[in-house]
Amino acid sequence: MASFTATAGIDRHRFAGKADDVLYFQFDAYANAGDDFTGGRGTDTIQIRSSMVAPAPGGGGFVATDEVYDFTGITFRSFERLSFYPMARMDMPGGVTLTSDQFGKGLISDRMELVGSDFSSTDVQAVTVNLAAGNSGFSAAGWRFATYAIGTLPVRWTSGQDEIRLIGSAGNNRITGSSQSDLIDGGAGVDTAHYAGETAHITVRLAGTQPSLLKIAGGNADTLVSIENVTAGAGDDRLTGDTRSNRLSGGAGDDTLSGRGARDVLAGGDGDDRLTGGAGADAFVFSAGHGRDTITDFNATGPRHDVLRLDDSLFTTRAEALAAATQQGADVVIRTSVAGDLVILSNTDLHDLSLADFLIV
Repeated sequence: MASFTATAGIDRHRFAGKADDVLYFQFDAYANAGDDFTGGRGTDTIQIRSSMVAPAPGGGGFVATDEVYDFTGITFRSFERLSFYPMARMDMPGGVTLTSDQFGKGLISDRMELVGSDFSSTDVQAVTVNLAAGNSGFSAAGWRFATYAIGTLPVRWTSGQDEIRLIGSAGNNRITGSSQSDLIDGGAGVDTAHYAGETAHITVRLAGTQPSLLKIAGGNADTLVSIENVTAGAGDDRLTGDTRSNRLSGGAGDDTLSGRGARDVLAGGDGDDRLTGGAGADAFVFSAGHGRDTITDFNATGPRHDVLRLDDSLFTTRAEALAAATQQGADVVIRTSVAGDLVILSNTDLHDLSLADFLIV
């Protein structure tokens, strides 16, 4: 194993060979834009060794501090681990800021291992990733979280105590959190919190620029801020929008989607879903294999009527879709060409439907 300690100047260092190498940062002033580090072929670590101490003003030893390491503008090649190194009998607060374009093939691994210090309840670390400018995406789903010990000191990332912050740009972002509790802040633009790989039930009620809690059954909870769209996975999800235009996608499972206002796009996905658009002119998305969707408040008339957005594998024309609609009691039922796939418009009169209520895509 080889090691290198960053300095106050501009550093350029390349580790050679296959060893598991360590790049040390002692103080936040030693992280400088323009630094260039290459880890080599082993499992290589970026290690924060002293977030809890800094040189005392005027000399005379060190004082406790909460240092934040800004790694923006630093090139990291072939690093697989980010570690906060615990020190005996000392808390280790502090944080690291990175950007999404520092991750990927040949850079910091998309499957980065995070190692935190867990000496006490005030031992809080934070990792912030700022997304690249424009319409960009980032996924922390592959991040791994180690639990072991250095001597007698506990080493682990503590969900709910330590913080992972994924911050969107001014563009339209798609952000996937980690397996821990994350803060996902979309910022400006129209942003999506992406949970398509999640199998447990998801519950969320969006709240615009105010924090809202997304709960994952049997797991962690993420805090969402300025998120307009949510894509869920295979669980029986309950997704509720806010007063803005939202796109809520339930994925597989029996989902309940509610728009609450503005112009929403609601897609139940596979399973038997219950969709409520709210006050705005909404689009309800239905594709082959989506099962049985019930729309509770379809508005078929007026200048702000709702729309059924149907896949062209089900119907080739709007007239064909309208012809498939029948009145059954107080509801309209639209049977598709796929067995088991149907749409129910609750408390809707068939005579109120027109070609304008359908969109074939």
